[in-house]
Order: sequence, then structure tokens, then C-alpha cells
Amino acid sequence: MGWSHLYFRKHRHSFNPRLLGWPNFVMVLSAGLFSQIVMPIVIFLYTVWIFAVYPLRYALGQMLLIYLFYLALLTAMYLLFVLLLSERPLEDMSRACFLPIMPVFAFVTRINSFVAMIWELTAKGHLESSMAPLWVNVKNKF
Repeated sequence: MGWSHLYFRKHRHSFNPRLLGWPNFVMVLSAGLFSQIVMPIVIFLYTVWIFAVYPLRYALGQMLLIYLFYLALLTAMYLLFVLLLSERPLEDMSRACFLPIMPVFAFVTRINSFVAMIWELTAKGHLESSMAPLWVNVKNKF
């Protein structure tokens, strides 16, 4: 299920400052809408645009720079976590080998979120469920 279904169809009346309070309302809008709806759209459109407008070598170089930037940020945050918060630093440092795949995973996750949003908007993907047949879900109010 895409996040846009939760935000725009199912719970649109729940998103008001009186119900949530202003601090929670601002956080829901900024964190939820930005990271779950805006960022996948921006990342997908930027990726398509850079490969459509610029030569392949330049586009791949840009993607490599973005990857290295995210890898540097992740590495810094991971090292801060291990040094300041970890209860088992040696055990946690053994998992540092997974850091290089995290930026790729984050990129693929954002693209997947974009595809899921498009699927939901065009084909009502939120009605699909492995728990019930389609005819049961169609009769439901969601």
C-alpha cells in the first residue's frame, strides 16, 4: 500500500492542527509527506531528467557523486552511533561491510515508492490484498 493512500484518501480528515496539535501536525507534514511522497517523485524525475538531457558518462558521474556523498554521510552517522551509543561496538563495527549497499538500497526504495504511488493512483492498488479475493476488497469501503 502506498503512503499517498494513507495521506490523501483514507485519513485526510485526521490531518488537522486541532486534532494533532501544531508540533505533531508540522512533523507529520514535513517528515511524512516530504520523505514518503515528495522525495520519491523528485528522485525519479531527476534521474530520468539527468539521463535524458546529459550524456551517459556525465549522468553516471553525477550518480556516482551522489552515491559517494550518501555513503560519506552514512559512514559518519554510523561511526557516531558506534562511538557514542553502541553497547557492543565491536559487534556493530562488524556490520560496517553493509554500508556500501545502503545508498543503493535507499535509491531503489524511493523508486519503488514512486512506482507504488503511480500504481495506486492509476489502478487503485490499495484494493489488492493477498489476504482476501478482489471481490471482497471491492465491496469494502476502503
